[in-house]
Amino acid sequence: MQGLKGEMSGTLPQVHAKAVIENLATQPSTQISLNGDQVELAYGYPAADSANAWDLLLQATFADAIFNADDPADWYFHNNKAEPFIRFMHPSKKSSGDNCYLKYTQAQSSNQAPSFEIVVTGC
Repeated sequence: MQGLKGEMSGTLPQVHAKAVIENLATQPSTQISLNGDQVELAYGYPAADSANAWDLLLQATFADAIFNADDPADWYFHNNKAEPFIRFMHPSKKSSGDNCYLKYTQAQSSNQAPSFEIVVTGC
C-alpha cells in the first residue's frame, strides 16, 4: 500500500500543475485532457474515482471489489459516488471491512489538497 500511495502522491503535483495552467483548480468537479483521456478532477486534483481518474493515471489494473471481485487485478477498490473518498485494497484483502486499505480523500476545496490514510489493523 505504501508503493501505491507513493505512485498516487507522485501523480498529484503533475495533474494539479496542468489544472492550474488550464484554470481548472478552483472547480469542484471538472475534467482535464491527459494523454487523450478525460480525467475527472476535484479542485484540480484527481477525483476519488477509479474508472475516470486513477485507472487513467496509473500503470496498474483495478477492479471493483463489490461488482468485479473475481476479475484479476493489481488492486481492488470500493467507493460510493456520494462520498469524497475511495479505498484501494490488495487482492488478498478485497473487502474494505477487512481494515486493510489505502484511503484517498479527494480535495474538498481549492485550499485543501487530497489526503491519504493507510489502515492496516486487519492486514
